[in-house]
Formats: sequence, C-alpha cells, structure tokens
Amino acid sequence: MRAGYNNFRRIVNKTNFRRTVTYFSKHGFRGLKDKVLYNLKGEYGTWYKKHRTSIQELDRQRTVKFVYSPKFSILVPTYNTPEKFLREMIESVTMQTYSNVELCIADASTDENVGKIIKSYSDSDDRVKYLKLEENDGISGNTNKAFTIATGDYIGLLDHDDALELDALYEVVKSLQEIHYDVIYTDEDKCDSEMTTFMDPNFKPDYSPDLLLSGNYITHFFVTKKEIVDKVGGFRSEYDGAQDFDFIFRCIENAENVKHIAKILYHWRMHNNSTAGNPNSKSYAYLAGRKAVDDHIKRIGGVATVENTDMLGIYHPIFDVSDNPLVSIIIVNKNNSKNLEKCIDSLFNVNSYSNIEILIADNNSDDRETKKLYKSLDEKYENVKVLRSKEDRKQQELNNKTAKKASGEYLLFLDSDICINSENAIADMLGHCKRSEVGVVGGKILNTDRTVHSAGFVLTDINKSKNIYMEIKGSDYGYMLRTKTNGNYKAVSGKCMMTMRETFLDAKGFDDSFESPLQYIDYCLKLGKDNLLTVFDGFAQWTIMENKGDKVQKNSSEESKLFKEKWNEVLSEDDSCYNNNFSVKNIPFQLK
Repeated sequence: MRAGYNNFRRIVNKTNFRRTVTYFSKHGFRGLKDKVLYNLKGEYGTWYKKHRTSIQELDRQRTVKFVYSPKFSILVPTYNTPEKFLREMIESVTMQTYSNVELCIADASTDENVGKIIKSYSDSDDRVKYLKLEENDGISGNTNKAFTIATGDYIGLLDHDDALELDALYEVVKSLQEIHYDVIYTDEDKCDSEMTTFMDPNFKPDYSPDLLLSGNYITHFFVTKKEIVDKVGGFRSEYDGAQDFDFIFRCIENAENVKHIAKILYHWRMHNNSTAGNPNSKSYAYLAGRKAVDDHIKRIGGVATVENTDMLGIYHPIFDVSDNPLVSIIIVNKNNSKNLEKCIDSLFNVNSYSNIEILIADNNSDDRETKKLYKSLDEKYENVKVLRSKEDRKQQELNNKTAKKASGEYLLFLDSDICINSENAIADMLGHCKRSEVGVVGGKILNTDRTVHSAGFVLTDINKSKNIYMEIKGSDYGYMLRTKTNGNYKAVSGKCMMTMRETFLDAKGFDDSFESPLQYIDYCLKLGKDNLLTVFDGFAQWTIMENKGDKVQKNSSEESKLFKEKWNEVLSEDDSCYNNNFSVKNIPFQLK
C-alpha cells in the first residue's frame, strides 16, 4: 500500500485535485484505485466487460471442430467449499465452449452437503468425476488424489472457489494447433464473492524466467501435459502454501516450450480466507515459496542465496560471485569532469565489489578541469586507466575499441553521469551475467529526484524506444511489482549495461550503424536471437545526474530505416516481454 499512497499523494495535489474528484465521481473508488495502483487507463472492470467474449462468440466457438482435439483433466481439491462457490466452479468447467474435458474433484470435506452437490453433477454429466477422500491430506495430497482419476492429455489446475472463463479451454486448444506446447498459462484477474466485480488484472509477459524467480507471476490458469506431471510426480506437501509454485518450476524444467495466452481466462475469487483477499491469511506460503525458488535454482545447476523482500511472495535471488571475476567498467567521457568524478567516487566508496578496473575512453576532451581530473585519477588509483582519443569518435566506436583492451571477463558499460546507488549493484548484476543463459543485464536507473529514469525497454514503433516506468517514483512498486523485481525485457538501457566480454566480442560489439539508444537495443536483440536473455535487475540501483530528458527517444530517419530492415521480424510482432493488452502509445502498462 506504500506504493499506492505515494502515487495517490502525487496525483491528488492542488494542480489536479479537481481532476481527481471528477475522475472519482465518474469511475468510483475502484476505478481510482486502478489508476493509482496499477497505472491502468480507466477502470479495469469497465474495460473487461467491454472486451469479455460475447455470448454470440461463445455460441460460435461451440461449433468449431479442431484438427487437434486433446482431452483436458481439470484437477480440483475441495474442502468445505461454500455451495455458491462450488456450483460456479463446476459450471465454469462443464459449460466450456470446448467440451473435451473432465473435471476431477477430490473431496476431503467434512460438510456432507459438498459431496451431495458434486455427486448431483457427476450423476448428470459423466465428465464430472468425483472421488470422496477418507481423510484430508492437505492441498498437495488431495490434488494428487485427483490426478489419479485423470485420463486427459493435458492437466489444468483450478482452485475450488475460483472459476474459468467459458472460453478458457477453447483459447488453449486454439494455441495448440501448430505446436503442441508442453506448458500453457493465461492472464487472470480477481473478482468479488458474487463474481460481478472484476479487479486487479494480472496481464503477464510471455515466459520470463527471471520474473518467475522473483515470484509466482504465472499462478492461474496453468496447464501442462499429463506426461510431464507423470514425470515430476505431482504436488509435494512440504511446499504446501506454494505447492503450485514448486509444481510450475518442475514442469517448466521438463518442458521444451512454454506458451502464454494474453487473455483474462481465470477469475481468482477474493474473500477473507483466500490469499487473494487477505495475503496474511497464508503467511507460511511465502516461506514455502522461497524454498521453491531456492530448490529450482539448485536443480538447474545454479548457486544462489534466496532472500525475502519487504513484499510478501517476492524474492531476491542473489547468484554466487565467490570466484570474484574481474569486471571492466567502460566509461566514455568528454568534458564531463564534475559528473565523472562523482561516478568514479561512487565506484570506490559505495560499491562493495572490489575486483574492478575502470577504463575511461576519453573522446577528445579539451576541458582543463577534465584533464586535471584525469591526472588525479592516474595518481590515485592503479586500476583506473584513461585511454585518450585525439579526435571525436562515435560512442559505440570507443566502446568497441575499449572492450578489446579490457582485461576483465565481464564488461560494464556505464555513462559518465551515472553513480552506483546500492552497494551490491555490481555484484548482483554480475551474478546474473555469469549464468550461461544470460547475455545482458541492466540496472534500475533513477533520476536525482528519485523518479525512475529506466527500468527496461518496450519496443514500439520504429522511430521510438520507450523506457518502462519513466518518471514514477523509484520507491513505487509499479505494475504487478515489476519495478522492484527482476525480469526479462527485449532490451535494457546502455547507460548501465553488463555483458560477458567473450560474448560481446563474438557478437562484434555495438553496431556502428546506430547511435544511442538503438545501438544498445540492437545488441540486446542480437543476443536474443541466439536465445540469450536480457535481464532487468530491479535490485541493482543507479542514479543518473543528467536532466531527465524526453520520455520518447527519437532516432534519425536513416538509422531507423536501417534498424527496421534489420529487425523487421521482431518489430512486426507484439513485444513478448510486455502484453498485447497494453498500449505502446501510453507507457507504462496502460490498457488499450
């Protein structure tokens, strides 16, 4: 709620108080909350009702015959479920527009009425399979019992008090026609007990391994092949409270591909006993979640310490850097002595990672103060070198040239007006960069007024590249907590970018055809083409001392044309690290 308060205080001031009152009178508290907490343009409930699948479309879907028509087994463990919730859950499955489904219910209720209701459905519809349990083995054990009666090709998970949209399975099957994906997940929202008010949508990116390490952003609706469940062995009771998180990790570890469907197809009901309605109702779940992250990292061969954060259910995996590799920090500078001195000072007095060398690529500076600073740095530090250029060069040319002279195994490209803000920022970024699946790591850059300067890029039209969250407060959580966690984007800012030196040289460095920021986006996309991840590290904070600049960074028409020709295939698609329900014209995270 701290983020919400900060946003609210910024929005409700003398300048726009009248506008806020007008907005409240039109959209009510729910709409105002959506705007303040989630940066959503307008009230989500209104948006959702407008975009929800129509009755006519649902009728049409029931007539569709798919070439590939797998059977789905939806697993539900029930325990004293209120009748209204139970009936709505069951009917959300039996009324699916794709009918090749079975509902496998394992019931451990002490309330006999629950069993009577389920049996009434199973008596009239043989797709509802009812298993009465003799004892309550907890959510993991009961779900595993439901799995024993499953005969489908795919397994889907549904909580006993939640509901699917009626076209959920239709959308899943439609996505499977060309590729039979191993794992599928969808977007979701929350709803009230009456299922009449919809709120707090989770519009997710396509599979983001680093976001998943920060917390279970996938949750619902999760579907996987039955053969994978057979292999991983179902739920494990030692992870109760986060059993689905652990299960998702193990399924993905055994999957060749993961599909995300960017559509709200699952409704997570909020009431006092649910985690959605009262996060503290299952505080033990967050401890189990940390164990799930830690164990997943170990299984895939990583070494990390997983820490809790001040956000329930959000984790900070700190990857091991005990081998202490040398990091070469490359700074291109021209006549910027005041900021450069602050930058260097922070690298020695704030930064805790000591095995660094600093290579200053001087771009023909003619300022007396800058030359004086260079002399002082030469005398004071053995690991600071100034590489002088006697004529003006492009920044990318100097970066490429300096990288070849660097001794470090890892390169950190840093603007001369950037200061380190969190002492472990370099070590944290290095831990990610050491992972074999990672190509680039970018830090969270703040302005001097503590607003966000850069927290990842979203690819928009060819003449523009947009920073996520620009100008919101650095302490704000952002949409679905993504400013304060790790995650994957197509690109990050080159003002603070780390990469492995060998990888950089193999990729022939930054492309001379592009100026900033396209040179950095191009580099990230090059590595992405080789299936290397670009990681935004929300725990590695830096401060930029220049003016904020424009929210949209424009590039010349010539280089934009070249960039489009080179990356037309990528640019013609929606940014998979964002969500196609969001408008790229209204950054950040605002609904179309």
